Amino acid sequence: MTEHAAHNSSGLHAEVRPPGAGTAGDGRPGPSRSVTIGCAALALLLASATLWHLTATFLYLAPANPVSQKFNSQITGYMNPVFSQNWDLFAPNPIQDNVYIEARVQVTESGGQLDSPWVDLTAADIAEISHNPFPSHLNQNLLRRAAQFYDDTHDGQKGSSAQQQARMSAEYLMRAVLQRLGRDWDGRPILRVQVEEEQTPVSGPAWTGAPGQPQSGFTIMPWWNVSSSDYDGLLA
Repeated sequence: MTEHAAHNSSGLHAEVRPPGAGTAGDGRPGPSRSVTIGCAALALLLASATLWHLTATFLYLAPANPVSQKFNSQITGYMNPVFSQNWDLFAPNPIQDNVYIEARVQVTESGGQLDSPWVDLTAADIAEISHNPFPSHLNQNLLRRAAQFYDDTHDGQKGSSAQQQARMSAEYLMRAVLQRLGRDWDGRPILRVQVEEEQTPVSGPAWTGAPGQPQSGFTIMPWWNVSSSDYDGLLA
């Protein structure tokens, strides 16, 4: 049909528009199909560019992880030098090691001294946390933070301030262990206590090239003498 107006069955005129022409709300012709498709494509392009920019910025600022390591060249190539940042999204960096704390005690035995077997204190904490909707902060963090405090203050630094921090961290870790072990072992008072720390790096996915079985590091603290004052303020 080539005419733009035709008669309907009631004799009224009805406007006939060419194919592809829309109609605005006030009766005027709307945008064509090609304009609508073009606007949708432009909106999709802008949304994709925004998503890529936010994702690249997040991975650039976040601590090293398998995704940022795999796409490091693409991320740094996009961010530098125009979008370069010099601050960290997360501070401090999240822990990337599994830390296990064990302890053993020394008691009097037949005129001599007896060393107890190693006790896995971290396993006991995990048992308290598992399936607990409201786990205690003490079970989640106390031992690990005490061991970390000890490691940070026993790095060979000199000076009275460093020595005071080292003594404080050793006492803090010992008291945290004694609170879990109690005052006696098999009915005999605890004379000394020793702590062992195992740190195992959390391995990444295989496609990152991370080792399948990372090597664990062990730190055995010296024997610490235990006195009744070491229990002051403890629940043990």
